[in-house]
Amino acid sequence: MEGRVRVSLLRQTADPEFAVALAARLCYSPDGIGDLERGTGTEGAAALIRRILKLGHLSVLEHAVFSFGVEGISRAASHQLVRHRIASYSQHSQRYVAADEEFEHVVPPSIAASRRPSSSATSSASAAARVGPSVAPMPPPAAAMSR
Repeated sequence: MEGRVRVSLLRQTADPEFAVALAARLCYSPDGIGDLERGTGTEGAAALIRRILKLGHLSVLEHAVFSFGVEGISRAASHQLVRHRIASYSQHSQRYVAADEEFEHVVPPSIAASRRPSSSATSSASAAARVGPSVAPMPPPAAAMSR
């Protein structure tokens, strides 16, 4: 199924710069948490963020949260995102969600360009899927036979 990638912003931190600045102040200020907002205006927050970026203190940036919905990417692409954990992910489950006949999927161009199976191979695969795998029983291990 050929589709377009769709990305929607679902939710975001109301004031991300302020949230990051408060997190940074918590780390570097002797003030208690009740006093962190005092003196943290827009300009002060921007200056503090520039300073912590120069210091390499990037963990405070994680207090700014953006949640996106993404559709129309291949499972290969979504698994790479999940695998490298550059953010937190929740993914539509192909295991627990029943798929209808037109389950949306994306075929990567490199796979789509490869040789397509013939109709006889496709019907053989469909028949095998209905019947199940053909597996010969394994012989017992030699140790079990000597008893």
